[in-house]
Amino acid sequence: MQKKYGRLFTALFVAVMCLFTFTACGGDDQPDTVAVEKIMLNISEYHFTDPDESLRLSAVVLPDNATDKTINWSNSDHNVVNINDEHTVVPLTNGSATITASSADGKVFAICKITVDLPEVEPPVVHTPVTGVMLSASAIELTEIGQTESLHADVTPFSASNPTVSWTSSDSNIVTVDENGTVTAVKEGTAVITVTTQEGAFTANCTVTVKKPVVENNNSGSSGNSGSSSSGNSGSSSSTKLPSIPKVKTDADHYLVSDNLVEFNKINSDVVAWLYVPGTNINFPVAQAADNEYYLDKGLDKKSKYSGSCYIDWRNELIKDSNTILYGHAKGDDIFDQLENVTQTKDWFSNKDNMYVCLNTLDELTVWQVFACYYIDAEANYYLDTNYYYDQATVTKKLGELSATESLKLATDPEALHEFMTDYVRFLSFVTGWRTRLPSNKYVDVNNYLKSRDYGVKLEEGDKIITLSTCADASGPIRYVLQAKLISSKPRP
Repeated sequence: MQKKYGRLFTALFVAVMCLFTFTACGGDDQPDTVAVEKIMLNISEYHFTDPDESLRLSAVVLPDNATDKTINWSNSDHNVVNINDEHTVVPLTNGSATITASSADGKVFAICKITVDLPEVEPPVVHTPVTGVMLSASAIELTEIGQTESLHADVTPFSASNPTVSWTSSDSNIVTVDENGTVTAVKEGTAVITVTTQEGAFTANCTVTVKKPVVENNNSGSSGNSGSSSSGNSGSSSSTKLPSIPKVKTDADHYLVSDNLVEFNKINSDVVAWLYVPGTNINFPVAQAADNEYYLDKGLDKKSKYSGSCYIDWRNELIKDSNTILYGHAKGDDIFDQLENVTQTKDWFSNKDNMYVCLNTLDELTVWQVFACYYIDAEANYYLDTNYYYDQATVTKKLGELSATESLKLATDPEALHEFMTDYVRFLSFVTGWRTRLPSNKYVDVNNYLKSRDYGVKLEEGDKIITLSTCADASGPIRYVLQAKLISSKPRP
């Protein structure tokens, strides 16, 4: 924690010292001021019925020669509408809100009452055509008769409506392949495994070579070498056996009470959390490395793994930050392969028990309530910010409004400092404005359905959220995101 906030502490102390060193001076004479008497808005009431509507508000300050014509804008409910810096209001979900334009001293104001009444949208029946298929390997080598190797096929795009494939071997006398892509060595030789998509008949190949096993002499000298080699292998990471994934068990308060996190952490200290998303196959341990690349293609045993592992953003102070981010591939048949395909369905959404995501750490059990599922362009990487802090100039200004005692408290209390530094207006705009950020491309139909969902979750200052992010397209920049806010936590038993 101290390392994370070190720069903030430094900036804070510098600002505090400046406040004590310099004092404002001036004469008693004050210039004449003209107070604001009235503020008028172009619209005082508006009713949204179309999710694609927007409303541009403008204000006039009277008298025209008022000394300070600054207008402060506020929103009574960020969950219902969003207003940007240009004073454009967009609807988010059904309800009512009030936009207030007030004078700098807050004594004069005008309001616009807004009602949002959007129609319910049914999930679209969208067909996403298959464009190709990729294999996890283009060549493999087997050295024992009966040895097996699993191939994984990715139909592209990942969101293709028909991901069905079939498998064939060019010579089943040498290698066979089953319906799941498991290759088995039969005899010495070479054969080609081909995967074919049901839609479009796209193909990808993997050459499989079966070789005779190398038989070592069992004389005394080689026996000693063999024993040494065996001992070395048994202690290497290649022989690491990971603990089991227990069957899901939750209690009446939606806490996950069945994880095997401690045992995984004993094998790999990078494993620091356990994630469970009801209604999906997402129930597994989560790692955190020194960067966001390491577990892209490694399992939790740190061996090469086609679908990688689920991992937490390296910047995160787990569950202490405003936004805890978890990443995972949607390829293969594990990790986040069901995040997109399941959570966007009406069946999943209609089961209210699915709205409670569990994220357990080594210290505590936590429950989060889902408030958003959507597609987003990965280039809009603001959704991957872990905290939403004010800029340095604003922090310095805020410090100037504090007493010396309050300033020193911030310097010694990281949690208080985090709250002091957080721009909650920007944070709330981010967490409630996701409906306004959906990409207008081939995902537009399903996005119209997703943004019409009412999760019944009210987001407020001080909330913490988790973001689950995965690729929605093998070759494009679109990501699929599920977000949830922290609603309860308790110490690990």
